[in-house]
Amino acid sequence: MKNDFRIETERLILAKPQKSDLEVIFEATRVKGFNDGMLWDPPEKIEDMYPFLDELIKSWEKNLQYCFSIYEKENNNFVGRVTLRPDSEAVWDLGYFIVPKQQSNGYMTESVKALINFAFTTLKAKEVIGKVADWNKSSRGVLINSNMKLKETNRDGFVRNGTVCDEEVYFITN
Repeated sequence: MKNDFRIETERLILAKPQKSDLEVIFEATRVKGFNDGMLWDPPEKIEDMYPFLDELIKSWEKNLQYCFSIYEKENNNFVGRVTLRPDSEAVWDLGYFIVPKQQSNGYMTESVKALINFAFTTLKAKEVIGKVADWNKSSRGVLINSNMKLKETNRDGFVRNGTVCDEEVYFITN
């Protein structure tokens, strides 16, 4: 995938992650509850995020996974990130977050719909899945509003802060 590849929606631009995003992400990780559904711990300092960004960019360049930063078209404000990772042959797994100050604008549903289209048209996916903690109503709503259906609930899906969380798996097929 070319470094300048981007996806445009009505209100958003999805593009390769940039170092300039990290300040907003770091600030978001300081907000109580932001990291609760994440599988990664908040960084102690912004510099802790540099190796992760480097890995995202290398994965993009090697066509292993695609992490898109989301920006408002109108003012280029950073909104969040949405990622597609291969789960198995022809199945891609969605991951995403939106910074707290941008939540409840419908941006993530708009982004996820665009990424599902990208998965089917460009990556030739047969299925896209998304996993959410069973208590994460907002994230579940994004997947349902993106026309995904509940596939299964994984009991003991992941451990977060020493607590075992059930995980719902949603899917959509081409």
